[in-house]
Amino acid sequence: MAYRKIKEYKGNKYVYELTSYRCKETKKIKRREIYLGICVDEATKEYAAKKSKVVSLESSINKRVVNYGDSFLLDSCLKNSNLFELVNNLLPKESDIVKATLFYKIIDGSAFTHYNSWFSSNYVNVLFPNANCSSQRISEILNKLGNEMVQRAFFKAFIANVANISNDVVIDSTGLDNEIDIPLTAYSGKESITETRLILVLDTATKMPLYFRLVAGNINDVSTLGTTLKLAGQFGLNPTMVLLDAGYYSFKNIRFLYQSKIDFLTRLPKSRKLYNELIGKTNYTLEKSKNTIIYNKRSLYIEMQKVDLDGYVGYAYVCKDIKEAGKKQDKFLRQAKEDKLTDDEIDKELSCIGKFILVSNKNLDVSEILPLYYTRQTAENAFGKLKSNLDLLPLRVHSIQSLKGYTFLCYIALLLTIEIQNKLQNLCSLEESLKIAKGQFAEIFDNEIITTEPNRRLKEIYERLGIVGGINLGI
Repeated sequence: MAYRKIKEYKGNKYVYELTSYRCKETKKIKRREIYLGICVDEATKEYAAKKSKVVSLESSINKRVVNYGDSFLLDSCLKNSNLFELVNNLLPKESDIVKATLFYKIIDGSAFTHYNSWFSSNYVNVLFPNANCSSQRISEILNKLGNEMVQRAFFKAFIANVANISNDVVIDSTGLDNEIDIPLTAYSGKESITETRLILVLDTATKMPLYFRLVAGNINDVSTLGTTLKLAGQFGLNPTMVLLDAGYYSFKNIRFLYQSKIDFLTRLPKSRKLYNELIGKTNYTLEKSKNTIIYNKRSLYIEMQKVDLDGYVGYAYVCKDIKEAGKKQDKFLRQAKEDKLTDDEIDKELSCIGKFILVSNKNLDVSEILPLYYTRQTAENAFGKLKSNLDLLPLRVHSIQSLKGYTFLCYIALLLTIEIQNKLQNLCSLEESLKIAKGQFAEIFDNEIITTEPNRRLKEIYERLGIVGGINLGI
């Protein structure tokens, strides 16, 4: 979110624009200052523009040399994707701007204030000639993308015709820190942070995010499960199994899942009475050789117990990570002696260290439990891509509809990046491939485009993605 600030130096006053951005290295929100000019009105922060050489889009294009490979790669992948028609149909009259801003988020990702500089020096000005636009025009496009009917049409078509659904999903959420004064922004209760919560529903097999929604930051995850599943169901997404974190656990949600005939696997919060009962019940039976499981180079004990879940038959899986427990126990015991805890206090805490409990309505083989539960990392990976690779944060919009449109644009960018990354698996990351592709330039003539030769590495990327990277291209 950008705002102006006045600074005084040697009796003169100057106006600067301050913009928030998320640092990819530190993952923290930082601020960037841009000098605008000499202040002419302190109240309105108006300024006399600094003297500079004005470079128009037309004069930039007339240089006839542009960055080519990165946008050519994305355009080729989008055209080969089932997402192509869906993206074209979002806003048919403004499809050039939609696709150009989509590519901008994936390639550059920074604030849209830098969009025109990027556009004028990139092959996108040839691909999408009608996409040269002001920041106000981009705001209008985001507002249109935030329209409920536009998003409903997309999700209905995507889930019915494009997404390869396995019917097993992960539901998770993340906080989006922001200071926008809209109803979707609220104090989350964590360090007095104001945020909006983003909820994703992801397919466990394809790792694709199938649906998203936004809620106010003060709404707990436990209150959102039923509504999220009902809304997803309106678009034809009716999962047969859901994987959930402890934040979604409540008897109300458990009853809803049983009554909806949806299988589930979720972590049991430590605050629950059932947690302490199961820890005590398995204290002397868990650490037996028959309960040993090896998962992802980790050794664990897992014991299944039949339990009552608010009147329904359920199954609890008490797990202990042996290596993790050893490290935590060592640290705890040294601290406990310093804190002069009693023997009873120490014994009680030791009985829980390194342990976690999963509950389900299904009697699963213990060897299936961890591979199934840890598919939840799909959501964490998706959130990481949104926040780091696509620079979802900081949020720089000022209305609910613009916020929904901006998040929707990032969501579509996430779909395309995951699709491309799946094809690049074991070769390189999408981020690396775009950096390599950026080194391929194009010279634009009246009737022909001639590109520089792709290097060996770029040829490998094009081949993996099924792209024919021709050298001479007719306009």
